Amino acid sequence: MQRTYLLLAALVFLATSAFSQPPDTLWTRTYAIAGYQACYDVQVTRDGGFILAGESGNHALLLRAAADGDMLWTRTYDLSSSDWANSVRELPDGGFVVAGYMGCGLLMRTDSLGDTLWTCPLICAFELYSVSCTNDGGFVACGLAINQMDMIVVKAEASGAVVWTRNCGGIYYDCGFDVRELTDGSIMAVG
Repeated sequence: MQRTYLLLAALVFLATSAFSQPPDTLWTRTYAIAGYQACYDVQVTRDGGFILAGESGNHALLLRAAADGDMLWTRTYDLSSSDWANSVRELPDGGFVVAGYMGCGLLMRTDSLGDTLWTCPLICAFELYSVSCTNDGGFVACGLAINQMDMIVVKAEASGAVVWTRNCGGIYYDCGFDVRELTDGSIMAVG
């Protein structure tokens, strides 16, 4: 009997979804920046605008946009011969923390205008895919370990100093794609 209700609920959901109108597009923007561009992460900022992270011409890219999509500023970071930003989070002071790649794993901190405050190359990581803020004011990031087979999780202080790193994995390719601090202070990484 329970399966019947579940199936019926699924069919009702599918029927209403199939006949509902698609959402209206509020706006679209194409940002013309020199060279190849790709965006890997976007976050809504406290003021209702957006911060985008990616790459432009083999350089890490941050692009800040207003709520209507108008570009406020853009920054590229020439950190190595090939680098990119995979993840970005806004900080309480309006600045940003970035995780990515610069020949190895990258943590970077900027001010609210995208100007670099510090960079932390992590030679224990091949590439970092996600970064989150922690309750102690620091950061936790995850990605691919330098052996390119294991997930790596990195805990850093607000200054960028690494507190600890953990490699996780079995005999196959294991990579971390998202990480969060839980309410009890423990860290959860998925990949």
